[in-house]
Amino acid sequence: MQNKLNWLGEKKNISRFAVIFISLLFLTLLISCGASYTKMDRSGFVQGISLVPGDFDKIWNDHTILVAPQSGGFGRSPMMPGFSRGGPQGGGSFELIIRATLMDSSVIDSGLNLYSRLASMSPEEKNAYKTRYNDEHFVGKYLFIWANVGTPFSDEYLKLDRWTFFLETESGQQIEPAKIVEHGISRQEFNVEEQPADTTTTSMTEPEPNLVRRRFPNKIVEFYFPLTNFDGVPLLSKQFKELKFGVVNTKKLEDKIEGAWNLETLRSKE
Repeated sequence: MQNKLNWLGEKKNISRFAVIFISLLFLTLLISCGASYTKMDRSGFVQGISLVPGDFDKIWNDHTILVAPQSGGFGRSPMMPGFSRGGPQGGGSFELIIRATLMDSSVIDSGLNLYSRLASMSPEEKNAYKTRYNDEHFVGKYLFIWANVGTPFSDEYLKLDRWTFFLETESGQQIEPAKIVEHGISRQEFNVEEQPADTTTTSMTEPEPNLVRRRFPNKIVEFYFPLTNFDGVPLLSKQFKELKFGVVNTKKLEDKIEGAWNLETLRSKE
């Protein structure tokens, strides 16, 4: 949950709200599961909106896709062949796994409403913070994608110049970001399976792998894409049923992963 709300408070100029906000993250996580979605006015901070943490959590999850290999194992490490049993699912021969969130108005407005309520902002403070946030994140100027980019390998694979990131329309147009903002590398823990060191066995079956806890590097990356395709059609218009997020290796173009947002499903929940 904390990653989901980092985008609200990455700037430290609202420190008087930060302590309140961080202390309530644990409560937010506990009560967010299973909450129902509430339709909201997206024009801004509207008085009287009933919003609980579960609303934001559900909207965030609806707008987040997994961008990862589709089968097999990660296949480049003798020690960590893949994630399983509580780690990110994926496979294939690729070094990245990404969770990408489409930051449309429903995500931004629900998050800002939740944040302002937890921090007990006045109407003036809410409006000022929303204006500042929109300016800093080019809301209305670009299509904002918030991505958690991770790897089961070394930090070297998180160097963005190794990869080309793009959105792909149903007609096959591939659109690269106009701006990229990357944050520092952190470590995230996952459960992984490792084969026992001694594989000698008299059984006809393979030995059961050990489940171990490993820390893998990841970083938050903000992608800002043009709002329209090459023909001037908005990427989120009703003309499109889905929108893909893809990544290719700049030196080996056949190495590619992708995921897709079902835009019709997202529109049906508005």
